[in-house]
Amino acid sequence: YTIGGWVRGEHPIPYNKLPAIVEALGLDKEAADQLRALAIPRLNRAELEKMPPEKQGGALLKHSCASAGLSQPALAKKTELSRKAINFWCAGKGPISERRIDKLVEIFSQYDDIGFDPEYFRKTVERSNAAIREKRKMAKVDSTTLGAVLPASRHEELAGPEEKKGRGRE
Repeated sequence: YTIGGWVRGEHPIPYNKLPAIVEALGLDKEAADQLRALAIPRLNRAELEKMPPEKQGGALLKHSCASAGLSQPALAKKTELSRKAINFWCAGKGPISERRIDKLVEIFSQYDDIGFDPEYFRKTVERSNAAIREKRKMAKVDSTTLGAVLPASRHEELAGPEEKKGRGRE
């Protein structure tokens, strides 16, 4: 991100960079508060809730990272997880365990000025988790149904690589 991009509104100002920017520019309290208001992306709950439920938790996680000025790799480091795990959650591809939700709430609650709502975060992520699990369950049912309806030879043709593993083929 560049200062020009921030000025043109192309990129949000990273929240964690605000103190250095305020100091470098010698801004008074009023100007610093105005800059802070620009730096914190506002959550549009109505827009978030229009998304498919399985995507809402990831979108809220991305928003919380942006609001706190944390990159996904920085969040991975704070949670002691891999960047891949954070990307997976942000994409809505997997549920977040209760223990990890607690850790995320703890991390984002440290940022006083970002408007983080722990209860809303928790409920949204839990709703996403339920939708992700339901989607996986339905996919498993569809796969089982497919196996019961098609002859075994046809099922083998349609099986994905993970289903073919371990069937004694060399």
